[in-house]
Amino acid sequence: MKLNNNNSMKVVVILLFSCHSLFLFSQSINEYNLQEKYSLLLDSIMENYSPFEYSEIPIDLPVMSDSVIEAIMFLKKVDSVKIYEFSFVMLLKLYNSQLQCCHSSYELFPPGSVLKDLNLIVVNFLEISGCQINEFITTATVYKFISTNSQWLEYKTINKEYFECTKLYNQIIESIQKND
Repeated sequence: MKLNNNNSMKVVVILLFSCHSLFLFSQSINEYNLQEKYSLLLDSIMENYSPFEYSEIPIDLPVMSDSVIEAIMFLKKVDSVKIYEFSFVMLLKLYNSQLQCCHSSYELFPPGSVLKDLNLIVVNFLEISGCQINEFITTATVYKFISTNSQWLEYKTINKEYFECTKLYNQIIESIQKND
């Protein structure tokens, strides 16, 4: 079969298109692999996070490693729901720990804080909740936000932590009422 210039051009175009499609496909697979890897990383952190590891009085979120920050920044572009799930679970665990030790909740950041200096978990919460950095925001604020935005309770991890907080809060209230 003899190729003329017109047919040669078609073959070149088809080859270029095929190469470009293959490149996009491999890029898509790499992105999916990264998304899966980073999601598993955040799942592991959520599962293993215990605020009491960091302090007797749990008021701080964990300091994040570069790889966790990288995971959050990547997932924020491709799966923001995962980031919000991660943030809610971490903050609810912190709230639960504060209820356990002190029967109270503590502010998420001191007055006068600057957004760029906040833990990314707090920044993500501010983003989705619409709360402002100049407001007084405690870990209980997260609990109340989920109470009024119950669609987040469809996520097992959030649901579990939310109801752990509810159970503990109700026990505290019952204890106070018995003592009155």
